[in-house]
Amino acid sequence: MEKKQYLNMSDRLVKIASKVDKGSRVADVGTDHGYVPIYLALNGVAESAVAMDVNEGPLDRAQQNIIKMGVADKVSVRLSDGLDKLKEGEADTVIIAGMGGKLTIRILENGAGVLENVDTLILSPHSDIELVRIYLINNNYNITDEDMVIDDGKYYNILKAVHGKSQSYSEEEVKYGKILLEKKDDVLSDYLLKEQEKYKVIYNRISAENGEDDEKLEGIRQKLDVISKAFDRMRNGG
Repeated sequence: MEKKQYLNMSDRLVKIASKVDKGSRVADVGTDHGYVPIYLALNGVAESAVAMDVNEGPLDRAQQNIIKMGVADKVSVRLSDGLDKLKEGEADTVIIAGMGGKLTIRILENGAGVLENVDTLILSPHSDIELVRIYLINNNYNITDEDMVIDDGKYYNILKAVHGKSQSYSEEEVKYGKILLEKKDDVLSDYLLKEQEKYKVIYNRISAENGEDDEKLEGIRQKLDVISKAFDRMRNGG
């Protein structure tokens, strides 16, 4: 059945929604306009959803959209700083998207108690994705799926994680995503090319201005080395 579109929902939000298992009870943290919970309800994916935000303005907009789309029987709104107001056992899936990686980690840390009874995390931080992966790896989460999308010219990662011992990760897997490298993801490949070109330009500029002994160059060499390892993984699958 074709998924219902509405309110100009972006491809990134549709991709986030696609990670939710049918029949889930969802908490969407930082819901903004409530697009994802509404989409999940409209398409019969979520059994129920709580649209949560720390600010009243976004919740008011979300409530208006929920009523407009006729899903008030499945989607409710709640003023909450992160997961503070989520009740134990109320959701089996938590979505945290549209905020920085450090804030995402803070929400996960502060909500660790309630998350013990949450099966699945779906995370899409717009920065510090490497730190989020490290947090999950170090806190007994297993990343089971990951996608990378381009939305309005920017690159976004979307992670799905469940409780369980994580696999071992190499440097390039932590930086760019173990599953993305295994998938030989086209969007990641495009991103790596741009990153490689960016750091080569910076390297050449600094070395031309200050010589090859400039201490800043070592950090750039390390970044380029990790990118090369990522490309090798995608080419060779090893």
